Amino acid sequence: MDEFTARLKKADDLAELHQRVGFTLWQLQTLEEVAAQYFVLSTQATNGMGEMAGNALLSKARKSTFGGTIAKMAKSGVLDEKLHSKLLEILDQRNWLVHRSLNDSYYALQDYVALLKLVTRIENIAREAMVLMKNIASLAEVFVKDRGISSMEIDRMTKELLDEWATSDAY
Repeated sequence: MDEFTARLKKADDLAELHQRVGFTLWQLQTLEEVAAQYFVLSTQATNGMGEMAGNALLSKARKSTFGGTIAKMAKSGVLDEKLHSKLLEILDQRNWLVHRSLNDSYYALQDYVALLKLVTRIENIAREAMVLMKNIASLAEVFVKDRGISSMEIDRMTKELLDEWATSDAY
């Protein structure tokens, strides 16, 4: 392979890697948001408090680190040991991705096997974040159903929110 072709290949590999890192970071941020929402819902929200008060609690919870949110949820008893352990594992992977992945993987673009290992690790983080989001969403659904909100009401509210997002100028 000539030098120009090799440089193009390296640029394509770097672009692909950045795309995967970006997607994984978004998945992790969504997991952090879901965790903050569940923490507020299960430990701080009260019946009839209203949307404004709930949003204020959520805004405060969002300022906490992911590790802080996990610790608060564990302390309050809303996580079983298995989910707590999984959240601590994904926190460690998140911290690696954000703080150490560049140094640990600096030569991945020089070595195809190292690149494959890096991409696989990043994809696994994104996949695990999605699984944990679903687990927390299931806990939230059980929590609200236990308080008398029906599946039909949850579905109606979800549809309203999705419709609002679809017509939003935010994107």
